[in-house]
Amino acid sequence: MQNIENNANIAKIEITGFQDLCRRYGQLEQENKQLKANNKIMADELTYFKEHCADLEDQVAELKKQYDDFYEKEYMKRIDECNKLWGELFDIKHMSVWEFANKYCNEKQLEEAGHEFARSLLGGK
Repeated sequence: MQNIENNANIAKIEITGFQDLCRRYGQLEQENKQLKANNKIMADELTYFKEHCADLEDQVAELKKQYDDFYEKEYMKRIDECNKLWGELFDIKHMSVWEFANKYCNEKQLEEAGHEFARSLLGGK
């Protein structure tokens, strides 16, 4: 009798274990199906982001080209002009009034300035 009960218990355990395995197999199949769906979505997103990155790389390349063109054609000219003007200003700051007048004024301007200076010394306008 004991033997029959033991065999029945073993059969019951085996059936329960098999049913658990079948249930777990079904769960794993569902999880696998969901993971495959998620993987497809992520693959599509990855493709989108790769394309978007390629577009951004093209935009960056175009902006870099524009910057390089500006730098070579405009910026360097402006820097050269600023350096030239800075040097000229430095020279002017260190000139006497007479050196400035001789360098930057023509004869007519010098004559007019002389008359204006004489008038101011005499108190007139």
